[in-house]
Amino acid sequence: MNRAPSTKRAPWVALSLGVAVVAATAGSSSQAFAEQPGRAANARRIVVVDLSPDEKEHAEILHEVRAALEQHVDAKGLRDYVVVTTHASLNAGGEVQEQQNAATVKGLLGAGRAAMDAKDYDDATDQYMSALKLLEGSLGVLEGDDQEVLHEVLLGLGSARLEAGDKEGADRAFRRAAASKADASGLSERAKRAYAAAEASIQSMALGAVQVNTDPVYAEIYVDGRYKGISPKAVAGLIEGPHIITVYKQGYTRPTVTVDVNSTKMAHQEIKLDTARRALLLDELKPKMALATATAHGEAPTGGTAVKELGDLFRTETSLVVRVGGARETKSLELYLFHTESQRLVATEKIASLDWSFRNRKAIAASIDKLLDFDWVAVLGGKTGDDIEEPGILEQWWFWTAVGVVVAGGTTAAILLSQDGAGPPPFTKDGTGAMVLRF
Repeated sequence: MNRAPSTKRAPWVALSLGVAVVAATAGSSSQAFAEQPGRAANARRIVVVDLSPDEKEHAEILHEVRAALEQHVDAKGLRDYVVVTTHASLNAGGEVQEQQNAATVKGLLGAGRAAMDAKDYDDATDQYMSALKLLEGSLGVLEGDDQEVLHEVLLGLGSARLEAGDKEGADRAFRRAAASKADASGLSERAKRAYAAAEASIQSMALGAVQVNTDPVYAEIYVDGRYKGISPKAVAGLIEGPHIITVYKQGYTRPTVTVDVNSTKMAHQEIKLDTARRALLLDELKPKMALATATAHGEAPTGGTAVKELGDLFRTETSLVVRVGGARETKSLELYLFHTESQRLVATEKIASLDWSFRNRKAIAASIDKLLDFDWVAVLGGKTGDDIEEPGILEQWWFWTAVGVVVAGGTTAAILLSQDGAGPPPFTKDGTGAMVLRF
C-alpha cells in the first residue's frame, strides 16, 4: 500500500470545551462512510488511457480497471486515487450548455433544501422537478461521485411530495431512486418508511427493458447513473417510467438521453456519438505512449516527453496506460503506471492469461492492488521510513492527557503543552467566546 508523507499542521488550532473536543476527536463513522470509503486528502489524480484494439471485451476490461482504481484504498482504508476520465478535456468547449445546466442543478438543489427547511413543500417540489428536467439532458457531463446528484434530486423530490400530501408522486420518485440503489439514510423517518415501501413494491412489479445501440459500438452504458455494460446491449430489469441513459467512449462525445420504459414492449434507443473536439490530441499521443511502454526499462525508466504531455492534457500527476489483447475469452492485460511530471515509469503489472469467459473481475482488482503496492515517496526519491515526520501534537496521546478543562462561572480555562517558545501569544479571542490556542 502507499505511504504518503506526513504534512505539517497549521500553526494554530481552535479549541472549544474539552468534552466537545475529545468527543469530536473520537468521532463516529456515518452510515454513508461505512458503505463507501472516504477519499484520502492526498488522493492522486489519475487518467486511464487505452491502447487496446477496439473490441467489446476490451471495453469491459477497461471499465473494470477504472473501477478497481477508484475503489483502491490506502493503509487507512481511504480511497487514494481520483480517476479522471478523458471526456471533459477532449470535449472542452463543446459542452457549454450541459455544463451550465449541471451547475444550475446544484443551485436548484440548494434552493430545494432551503424550501424544505422552511416547510414550503410546493416550492421544494418545483425546485427538485426543475433540477430533474435539467439532468435528463445533462447527466453525462457529471462524473464519479458527482453523478450521485441524481439520487439526491429524486430523494428530495420524493420527500417534498410526501410532505405536500402527494403520496402517489412521492412513491414514483422513491421507486425511481430505489431502483438505482440510492442511499436513503439521510431522509426523515417518515420519508424512510415511504422509501422502504417503494423499494419493496419494486419486487412485485412487472419490469421492462431497453435495447441500447450506439454509433460507434462498444460504448459504456449507464442507466440512471449506474453502469449496465457495453453497447450494443439489452438492459433489462428496469421499472416502468422514464430513465436517463448516458454513454461514454474514449475520444467521443458523451450524450444523455431519456427513454420511457414499459413492461409490455422493449424500448429501443439509438445513440450517436460524435468525435470529441480535441480527440486528435490524444490520437497523436497514443503511438508515443505505446513507444514509451516498450522502451522504458532499467533502474529508473522514463517514458519521454509524451508522458508529460499526457499529464498536461488531462491535468493529472499520474497516468495508467492499458493494453488488452488476446483471444475472445482468454485475454492478456498490461498495465503501465507513469508519474507524468518526472516522466517516470513507476510500476508495471501484466497478466499473460486472463480468463474473461466468466468475467474474472477479481483478477483485475488483484492486478491493480499489485500495481499500486509501492511507496510513492521512495520511488520519487523523497523521505521514507524513519525519515518521515512524527505525528503532530494533536495525534500524541500525552497531549490530550495533559489538556484539562475546567468550566466554572461560564469561563473556560485550558492547560496545554507547547512544542516551542516561538510564535504568537497562545491565547486569543476569536469573537465567539472560544479561545484560540497557538503553538
